[in-house]
Amino acid sequence: MSNPESSTAAAGAQPSVATAAGVSKEEEPATPGLDDSMFSTPSALTDVALVVEGKKLHVSKALLCLASPAFLKMFEGDFKDKTEVPIADKKYADFVEFLLCFHPSTCKPVQRETLDVLLALADEYEVESLKQRCEQFVLNMFQLKNDKKSDPSNTELVHFLYLSDKYKLSKLLDTCVVKATYRTYEGEHGIRTLREFNLLSEKSKFRILSERMSLLEVPLTGLLCASNEQTLKQRLDIILRTGCSCRRRLHSPYDLSGVRKQLRDDLLAHLDNFCLLSTYFRKDPRYADVQ
Repeated sequence: MSNPESSTAAAGAQPSVATAAGVSKEEEPATPGLDDSMFSTPSALTDVALVVEGKKLHVSKALLCLASPAFLKMFEGDFKDKTEVPIADKKYADFVEFLLCFHPSTCKPVQRETLDVLLALADEYEVESLKQRCEQFVLNMFQLKNDKKSDPSNTELVHFLYLSDKYKLSKLLDTCVVKATYRTYEGEHGIRTLREFNLLSEKSKFRILSERMSLLEVPLTGLLCASNEQTLKQRLDIILRTGCSCRRRLHSPYDLSGVRKQLRDDLLAHLDNFCLLSTYFRKDPRYADVQ
């Protein structure tokens, strides 16, 4: 994945000619064995060669400029009269995959294996149509009747959060925030402990925490106003049912016990003077699994 500090948008420079920082360790190269035959030789429709890892990709300037404002700047600037353009710090296979995905004669579908590479290149070269297709690919994956894809692991979900936050994919970010709201936050497998969660912007982190707090804001307001033990228990039941219904609505296979334990501990820490509340949380058999 290209270093964000070297992207066109951040640095205001021509992408990849001499400014890109390459692909990071977190990205896998595009699928090997790509069919690059349509770029291997010049034709009447090509007028420039992109040189990646010493290999030439023969393409049309007009086509690249239509798809990418970054290429337009390059061909109107230092490379206006050039027939060869060096593309620095990029993998040949990755760049072929990138071209195949927005070339009108192929429009190759986005795949999970190439998603990270395509997003990085589409963002650097400002190919907004491909960024939108990458975003829609993940959103569609969430709709599949497949638990592993529609409800990814915490690690995979946080990765999608990171991608949507970094590349400003607002629809995907909204969806991931909702999913993250109901996941275990702390602990060995909690989302907060994952490396990419700590790479999120402060704004996105705040959104997730705000959504988690909002789940309890109204129920707890009523809880603290309870005038007797029976009312208190009824309102605690509402909180439990709300959590369970949210889990069903999201078709989530994940246990919410970690979230409940954290919320219970926080309540006991701040509301321990409410003896009735403390007794209820500590002795009610429904909370035995979070002791």
